[in-house]
Amino acid sequence: MKKMMLVSFSAAAFLAVGVFSAFSASPDGGGANAAQANFTVDLIKTNVLEGEWSGLEVTQGQAGPATLTVKGNTLEFHGAGADDWLKGTFELHDGATPKELLGVVTDCVSADAIGKKIYAIYRIEDGAITIEGNPPGSTSFPTEFGQAGGRQFVFKHATQTNLKADVTKTNAFEGEWSGVEITQGQEGPATMSVKGNTIEFHGTDSNDWLKGTFELHDGVKPKEFLGVVTDCASADMIGKKIYAIYRIEDGSITIAGNPPGSTSYPATFGLADCREFVFKPKK
Repeated sequence: MKKMMLVSFSAAAFLAVGVFSAFSASPDGGGANAAQANFTVDLIKTNVLEGEWSGLEVTQGQAGPATLTVKGNTLEFHGAGADDWLKGTFELHDGATPKELLGVVTDCVSADAIGKKIYAIYRIEDGAITIEGNPPGSTSFPTEFGQAGGRQFVFKHATQTNLKADVTKTNAFEGEWSGVEITQGQEGPATMSVKGNTIEFHGTDSNDWLKGTFELHDGVKPKEFLGVVTDCASADMIGKKIYAIYRIEDGSITIAGNPPGSTSYPATFGLADCREFVFKPKK
């Protein structure tokens, strides 16, 4: 959808007590899909997830930071809330479409979730892992990403530098901003509100708006803005990533982003396929 400011950026994250519990802790302990062989599922080694991961929950209305630690076939998750955590074991089914994560909760703030199964799907793109799981009580895997009722997270390795980019504090964007879109043929007013790592954008059209979370990479040229859409007029954009570049000059911020579906940052400003905005602090 071309009329989405920071949605000129592309697609997008993972778990919680809601993950494992929201990843469908199944009371039967069996799991219909886990035993099915009518589709070719290959049980693969779990080391594709090995290591320390940091990321964001992109579930609508539940956006926030999250971490994931994987050692062998064990997993520990922590969400934004102090009581949003769990430990578990898991296996990966890489032969299914989408790929599947089948886990069991071994420790959790919610005692009744311990021993229950986790039904989730995952994908790996550009070094990031997106995981989505069904709500507690489900006994099947999600069929696709972005479904209502599940929780979704996006993680990157905690040590990953993303082209030697330094993740900087987001307060360079903090506050209320007003500005204009300068994309050729789409000129018009726009506003941006930033609080911490959350952002809300409104364009000229009433349907041209979005909410999201983001981080800034200040160590590359041009500087990068990596976000995830958490709410939007177009439901199919929720959970997708935002790839944009920015610059700050004379107190104003210029942001340019690639169209939806892109998986890379714009190389420079003023490209024909990007949307570009200039914002100044509201007085």
